[in-house]
Amino acid sequence: MGTELPTVLLEGVSRVIERRSGLAFPPEKWPELRKGLSDASEMLGLTGARELAERFLSPAAPTDWTSVLLDHLTIGETYFFREPDALEGIENSILPGLVRARRDGSRSLRIWSAGCSTGEEPYTLSMLLLRTIPDIDQWDISLLATDLNTESLEKARKGVYTAWSFRGTPGWVRDGFFRQSGEHGWSVAPAVRKLVRFERLNLCTDTFPASWNSTADLDLILCRNVLMYFAPDRIEAVLRGFLAALVPGGYLVVSANELSMASFAGFERVERGKAFCFRKPSGKAGPSVLPSAPARIGRRRTDLPKPQADAPAPVPSDSPRRPATAPEPGSPLAAARRCADGGRFDEAALHCRAAIERDPMNPAGYYLYGVVLQEKGDSTSAAREFRRAIYIDPEFVAPYVSLGQMLHASGNRSEARRHFSNALAILERHPDGDVVRESGGTTVGALAAMIRSIEPDANSGHGKGGA
Repeated sequence: MGTELPTVLLEGVSRVIERRSGLAFPPEKWPELRKGLSDASEMLGLTGARELAERFLSPAAPTDWTSVLLDHLTIGETYFFREPDALEGIENSILPGLVRARRDGSRSLRIWSAGCSTGEEPYTLSMLLLRTIPDIDQWDISLLATDLNTESLEKARKGVYTAWSFRGTPGWVRDGFFRQSGEHGWSVAPAVRKLVRFERLNLCTDTFPASWNSTADLDLILCRNVLMYFAPDRIEAVLRGFLAALVPGGYLVVSANELSMASFAGFERVERGKAFCFRKPSGKAGPSVLPSAPARIGRRRTDLPKPQADAPAPVPSDSPRRPATAPEPGSPLAAARRCADGGRFDEAALHCRAAIERDPMNPAGYYLYGVVLQEKGDSTSAAREFRRAIYIDPEFVAPYVSLGQMLHASGNRSEARRHFSNALAILERHPDGDVVRESGGTTVGALAAMIRSIEPDANSGHGKGGA
């Protein structure tokens, strides 16, 4: 049947997918759509993406094909304690306030993790609840986690994760709330698991708020890194539903990069610690001003002194050094991230090598390759790739941190301290609210605090005050 996908087919499939799920696939995201069609066609035993597209658009297409295709189009990147500033605001401000308000009354909390992917977010919320409410057994807690990807929900229900889901996570998380499961896995502890209920729900076609599916009278909704996949009109419709689902004074938390995607009409914009979120008005306080989204650490600062880098590793030398660039949808680097997030590390390694071959002076390719190799148990090769990333861009924080963590875990404290100090030297030249690239949304202040919690003796040698 040929392998090319004509524009008319891509447009048709895009329209159907948006109508059925709300997911938007404009032309710039067609590479992802082609990949999803190709992967889904293999599962369905078809000859390729074109056959699936043609049959998908026919009236006789099986109804379950939509779910199969969506499973291959909604592989989200997630891990435990992602975007720590938001979680700090939830743990230190939002949850304590809700607990104080309910302790002498109903002793109930209703929370919804919308777009939960493979479960890391709702299990993180469960851990925060356990840390916040010592007598939690005497409370009525409803923690609903929903997604439209059936494969992701199945993994979430199993609750077994590899080290990839703990990247950048403090050690106490895995030590305190997980149990070893096999050689490379960790299983969610029963106390964490029992608070969470996973259900399939489509934000654009299913009914909410509704009491029968636990999406009404909510105190807190988390919907992070989900709205970005919707068309603008769908975003507004989902937000209207969230507003109706919350009790007066209830909170909505979205990702930092989604703060400016919609008007959030009807919500108050509030700051909780370092987190910016939205609250349904309770009549007790007016709206506060929400500042612009935080900047990202990106371009190199050539006017500032640079930390000591590792010895140069063999990389092409006929091009100028440059900072890591974000992967384009459909690129090998984007494919590598999707595979790694899905635990398919052999595939991820192949895509990483293709990304490096395609763009040998982008340090992001070497860094991700190092992360994948580390996950595969090849620490020596992982360290080599981290050093290559640093050589190309000595201002790239993430590989310093990864090297420091590896060396610290192996007992080489002095070398680990050097890499952590280099990372701090870079971080201290940026505002605490800036988002560190290749960090999954972690801010400068949060990453610096994490480094110091691992290695208190790490010191950049020249703080923000100069010298």
